[in-house]
Amino acid sequence: MTMTKNKKLKLFAETIKDLKVISTLCQDSVGVTSNMKWHRKDKIFSMIINRMMWEATQENISNGDSPLRSQSILLFRWINSVKSRGFSPKDGSKYFSLLNISYDELKSSNQVRLIFSVGLEIILEVEYLEVFLQDISNAYPSKTEKLPRHEI
Repeated sequence: MTMTKNKKLKLFAETIKDLKVISTLCQDSVGVTSNMKWHRKDKIFSMIINRMMWEATQENISNGDSPLRSQSILLFRWINSVKSRGFSPKDGSKYFSLLNISYDELKSSNQVRLIFSVGLEIILEVEYLEVFLQDISNAYPSKTEKLPRHEI
């Protein structure tokens, strides 16, 4: 599969299986909390991320190129409440690294959990699972020129 630098993703998730695809594609995304917004009236939570383009990584690395990133918007609909652990979306100076997105069906509510590095977390209480991921910039070389590493 040949990936071009200008290929942009536009995905929609309404099942747990779909969400796992989006979670995988968003792993190791970075951003700042000032780019997180809860639009309470519209029941939307959105965030702008700099997404590691995992779908193009193998080809780029094998060609000797840097890994690619793309600025993307991640949008969750039908949000009833937003809770956070470790930081507040109002803290505009805090950087984050998104590691995982999961969905829990509980008796009292359904939750989307955004898990970040160093123990940070956002919990979205949702009516329904609806998630959108869309690249809003062309691909660009990662500034670190390295793949993210996770210690086990």
